[in-house]
Amino acid sequence: MSGKAWRVFWRSLALLGVTGLALLILSARYDEVIADYRLKPLDNKPHLAHPKKTDRLATGVSVTQPVDWSRLQPHSLARFGDRPLCLSFYFATFGNADNVGVLDVVIDGEAQTAEAEVFVDELRDNRFHAVCFDALSLEAIARQPATVTITGRDSPAEQAVALWQDRENAGGEPFIVHRLLVKRPAPEAREDAYALLAIVSFTIAVLLMAAWRRP
Repeated sequence: MSGKAWRVFWRSLALLGVTGLALLILSARYDEVIADYRLKPLDNKPHLAHPKKTDRLATGVSVTQPVDWSRLQPHSLARFGDRPLCLSFYFATFGNADNVGVLDVVIDGEAQTAEAEVFVDELRDNRFHAVCFDALSLEAIARQPATVTITGRDSPAEQAVALWQDRENAGGEPFIVHRLLVKRPAPEAREDAYALLAIVSFTIAVLLMAAWRRP
């Protein structure tokens, strides 16, 4: 090969190497994000206008409210109806205190009921946390009246978490802030996540190589 061809070869090889290194770093850095990529939101992220915390969900304390299906995006049922339903709640852990206990989450529809549990030490302050009902598909319960009940268990009052609630309007009743999601199959979600990381890694590599070559 000519000298020019060798330069092109080594630059291409360097670009691939930098891309691979960036991909490894991003994969390690965003490992939890990749895991969460299985969750597909079916609504717009709510904006809190009149936020207020519920009582702490200590042992035996419950909150119940209807599921707001009106927030489903168009065609969600047609595209994702067979996927497991998830609800994501906005938690308050009071500065990530030493929270202990479990939350029992029950969704109750006209003909379908499903349960899940959340370990409160996994929650983060002022963050959404998804609860998935693996045996309940979206199409099995969506559009029918359904309520969700969250009950504290094995959680002392001073170490219990709370939920954020809001008002739909200035005169409305408080409602628990929640999002509607489905869980995608792991291979599908993982492929999409790594494809996105690969694009980002390649872009970073191109920028680094351009900066390195600049006189």
